[in-house]
Amino acid sequence: MEKEILLNNGVKIPTPGFGTFLTPDGATCVEAVKAAIAAGYTHIDTAAVYKNEKSVGEGIKESGIKREMLQTGVLPLVKSVTPSRIKENIDVFDFELSQQEMFEITSLKADRIGSDPDTCDF
Repeated sequence: MEKEILLNNGVKIPTPGFGTFLTPDGATCVEAVKAAIAAGYTHIDTAAVYKNEKSVGEGIKESGIKREMLQTGVLPLVKSVTPSRIKENIDVFDFELSQQEMFEITSLKADRIGSDPDTCDF
């Protein structure tokens, strides 16, 4: 797996990313961000609409990592608030899906129940 993705604007961002969407503001978020950084994530997805930016920032600060060592802003593939699961999640990024497997995953969207992340209205 690539360690970086080259965006259309020429900026390179690290993969995988750690998601904070729906992670409640407060200690849970702070500890999850710290655990993610300790596990090796250098890309933290956050946004004002998540309403947990203060806790994300506190987690980064408490982790001891320099802020400039992190990249933020792109939707990740995995998310958890449990430190052991966060570590397990980063370890799964050594696999690849075939074209057939990707087709099967994409076809699941046709029968989606619940919110569609592509059209989620905050």
